[in-house]
Order: sequence, then C-alpha cells, then structure tokens
Amino acid sequence: MTLAVLGAAVVIRGFFPFASSAKEQVEQFDSRLFHRALLADIEPGSGHTDPLDDRRRPLPLFVFNATNLQTGELWQLRSSAIGGPITHWTAPRKTLLSEAVAASSGFPLVLSPLQLDLSDTDVRSDWHNCSDFHDNPYGIAYSNEPGRVLPDDRDGLAAFRQRVYLVDRRVRDNLGIGTIEEINRLRRLNGVAHATATLISDGGATTALDAGPAGNWLSQSLRVLHLMSDQPDEIRVANIIRAGSLRLRAFSWQVSAPADSCTTADIPATLESARRRAGADSASDAYAYWSVRRRPKYLGFECPAEARWMTDEVRALSAIPTQFRAMPDSLQARLINWGYIAAHHVIPYVDYAWPDRGIRKRWLDSCVLPFEPAITDPVGDTPSAHDARCLKMMSVD
Repeated sequence: MTLAVLGAAVVIRGFFPFASSAKEQVEQFDSRLFHRALLADIEPGSGHTDPLDDRRRPLPLFVFNATNLQTGELWQLRSSAIGGPITHWTAPRKTLLSEAVAASSGFPLVLSPLQLDLSDTDVRSDWHNCSDFHDNPYGIAYSNEPGRVLPDDRDGLAAFRQRVYLVDRRVRDNLGIGTIEEINRLRRLNGVAHATATLISDGGATTALDAGPAGNWLSQSLRVLHLMSDQPDEIRVANIIRAGSLRLRAFSWQVSAPADSCTTADIPATLESARRRAGADSASDAYAYWSVRRRPKYLGFECPAEARWMTDEVRALSAIPTQFRAMPDSLQARLINWGYIAAHHVIPYVDYAWPDRGIRKRWLDSCVLPFEPAITDPVGDTPSAHDARCLKMMSVD
C-alpha cells in the first residue's frame, strides 16, 4: 500500500460510525514503524566526554506535544511523564509511542481526537503537580484562574484524567517553542547555569494573501481559522527574533544596515565581538530559527550575483499546503535541499555551541545539497530549483 493510499484510508475510516481515524493512524504507525514500542522505551541516555566519539554521545530527549481538547492546555508526552499544567503529570505506563506520534500529528477534524486511555491511573495518587512556584512569580499559574482548575472530587478528576482527548500540537504550539522555553526556565531555577542553543526548523506553509476574501460564513470561518492558527507561532517567533536582537545589543552591537542588504559580506567586528561575549554568558540562551517561508540573511555570506532564485524558491515551497497524499519526488527533493540551505545560513548565529574551532569549521564551512538539479528540476522548467545552492560563508574562525 502506498503512502498516498494509506493516508486516504486513515482519513476515510473516520467517517464510519464507531470508527476513529486517530485509532487507525495509531494502528498503522504500529504495524509499519513502531511495532508496539512504548513511549517509556525511548528514555534518553546520558553522559559524554568526547564530542567526536559517536559512541559516547547522549541519546536525545524526545518531547511530543499535543493539545488537550478538554482543557485547552499544551500536553507533553515524554518517556518519563505525560501531562500538562492543568491536568498535572503522571507516568506514561503503557502509552504507546505510536499514540504519542498520532496525538502530536492529529490534524483537527480529520485525524483527531486521539482518546488516550489512562483508566489504570489513580486520579489522585498517580497524578502530580510538577509546576515550580519560582517559575510563576507574578501570579501566572493556572491555579490563579478558578475556571481552569480541575474539580476536586474523584468523579470530576476522573473525567479529565482517565480518558484524555488530544489533537494536533499546532492548535497550541506548533513549533514547540513554549516547551523549550519552559525547559530552559526550569533548568535555570534548578541551578543549571550554562548557556543553551535552540535550533528551530519551521516547515509550515504561508497563509496566502487574499485581496477579496469571501463573505459567506463557511469560507470566512475557514479563513479566520487559518489566520488564528498562525498567530501563536508568529508571536513566539517574533519574540525570539527580538530577544536575540536585544541580547546582542546588550553586548554593544548596533544594527547599521538593513537585514537583507548585500553591500558587503563581511561580519562587522562589533557584531562578532557581541556574539562571542553573549556566548560566554552562562545566563544567555540563544535561538536559531529558519523557515520554508523566509529568505536567509546574507550577513557573513557571499553576496549572490543573482538572488532571484532564492525568492522564487521560497515563494513556491511556502505555498505547499498540508496534504494527505505523497508528493512528487522532485518536490520532496526541493524541500530537503531548502532545509540544508536555510539551516546553513542560520546555524552560525549559535556557532559558539562548537567551542572547538576545528569542529566549528567542519560544521559551518561547507554545505553540500543532497539532491542535484537533475532530481529537483528533471524537466528543466524550474530555474529556482535548478539554481539553488548554498552561499559560501566568509568567516568561520
């Protein structure tokens, strides 16, 4: 069965009585990918001393985000705990890895909600309030909102804790930025003082411009829903970019030219100094963000003789909607190539994450796209795909 047919089958299943597309998706994930693996089975490893020794690198900590349809909170599913600030937290027990993935990708209306059965938990003793009062110094805890506090009786708690309804994380936090910020705050509160670098890759499509939006209630509702779903991520990304700018300004960097100007590729000495000082600050968290919707900045890279291909490629790729069918191989190749290009231009913003110059040079000095023009533009009618390339970085030391 092809991926396209599989996707259609999962969606169609949801239209039948007493059937669930979310449950079907779990079953397909299990039979094809995870083979009944538990969420608890992906507990991360720990400890390494040599960053070049692959055998001693720690395993990653996976956090699957979803939206709780009952409470509206961001729900996290980890190998050690599942829950959120309103429902509170419990051990994952027999929660399947396929259930976590299906919940995180449960596209509203079509592939949701996923009903997570937690009836084997005691609604009081097995659930824990893990919030840190130090993290809520200004009264922002949900406990200060009576309308968002769970009932205190056993039956009331059971209604929210023994069967949880989950939908796509996009409803609440598509990029997981809120989760990372929470982790960083709690690390600080618990005395972990070294700086962190967060890499954010955004493959979300652009909500298209519409000069004459329809006025009927259905079309208008769909348009408004699209705009509303964009807002959480746009606000978080804007805050990250502004915070990064303020972070460098605190170390004496002042912007002297528009971000997209290409009068020179040289990194200003004052910017380089600010980046190094910020990197040495143990209380400074850095973020690198790249997107299928944005052209990378040129600062620090060669000025391209002709950058039209970059604008055209972003415009084309950012218009690809969410689909429940396989896309052409050439289009997949273009998306993957763009991920390499965009990351190559943004990773240097956190280059202090590689304190060893040899490692930093190996990571940042080159960028080889995995797919050649013969694959991305097999017919020869897409110049932006054919001309796509990584720009040379002018300084990595």
